[in-house]
Amino acid sequence: MEPLWLFADQLGPHVHATDGMRDREVVLVESTRALRRKRFHRQKLHLVLSGMRHLAAELGDRARYVEADIYREALEQVGEPVVVHEPTSFAAADLVERLRRDGLVADILPTPTFALSRTEFADWAGDRERFRMEDFYRAQRERFSVLMDGAEPVGGRWNLDADNREPPPKRRTLEIEGPWQPTEDEIDEQVRADLEDVPSVGVDGPRWFAITHAEAQKALRHFVKCRLAAFGPYGDAIMSDDWATAHSLLSVPLNHGVLHPLDAVHAAEQAGTALSRSPRPRASSGRSSAGGSTSGSCTGGSVAGTCGATPCAPRRRCRTGSRTSTRTPSPRPACGTRSPGCATGAGSTTSRG
Repeated sequence: MEPLWLFADQLGPHVHATDGMRDREVVLVESTRALRRKRFHRQKLHLVLSGMRHLAAELGDRARYVEADIYREALEQVGEPVVVHEPTSFAAADLVERLRRDGLVADILPTPTFALSRTEFADWAGDRERFRMEDFYRAQRERFSVLMDGAEPVGGRWNLDADNREPPPKRRTLEIEGPWQPTEDEIDEQVRADLEDVPSVGVDGPRWFAITHAEAQKALRHFVKCRLAAFGPYGDAIMSDDWATAHSLLSVPLNHGVLHPLDAVHAAEQAGTALSRSPRPRASSGRSSAGGSTSGSCTGGSVAGTCGATPCAPRRRCRTGSRTSTRTPSPRPACGTRSPGCATGAGSTTSRG
């Protein structure tokens, strides 16, 4: 059985632990030339290497971790043709096709990291002349039965985007539970040391984003339980003292393939449905979407004190349910910017052509 070559955005169990895949050796390639192709942000490089190395450690003897200058050289070291899932960039797709023609790749399989494959998307696109995200999301909600009541959307409206553009409140933070953050380990420490010799921009660390499947599950549960209710109304808000506002910070695990988009969709849908039935006061805002690699389902509201620990401005008293506590604001990521966007790209630096 041919080994399975994984790109750095294909690291989840839905890629390597399904029927037909779980018995294959897994090949992970760290390309020196790809790392140095241009000056990437250091946090992005850290996420790419941390994700691949964590998966290699998790798989143990099943994984073959190859360090080489270029991908061709790495696959030649493997010594037999590999199978690979469709890459998510045109450059990587062209590379894989060249390697297939040269006999280093035996087969190219549909990618399981999206809610639907390229072929299924092409079937939806057909010969239509108008491409609107709204049309696509409606089709995917019907396809996967997300927040649907038979043939109609729950509540009679396809989206509540107009209700989800509340300006930020006139206080320093949203006063909700802060985002989930992983605990770094010796793999992260080694990655940080190895990046000292790689040209990059920005500051690395601490790691703010989930990069393993186990971490992604924790981050998803935390978001759904503690932050989802505020995401809808303040989805477009930016606050200088609350860099994450109510965002999930799930784009990294989604883009690296350690979290499947439909897992996020269904978790949020279930929580939103439960919230809508709750007697607690809440705003009527919400939205749902499905499809693509960063699909999500979001039902917003405003429920104070859902999780208890509510970060506030320094020395500011804030009420969480029946308790009153003093919290400090959530710190920003140390990446030289107030936005986590510097590190939310997929693992393209070692997984692209």
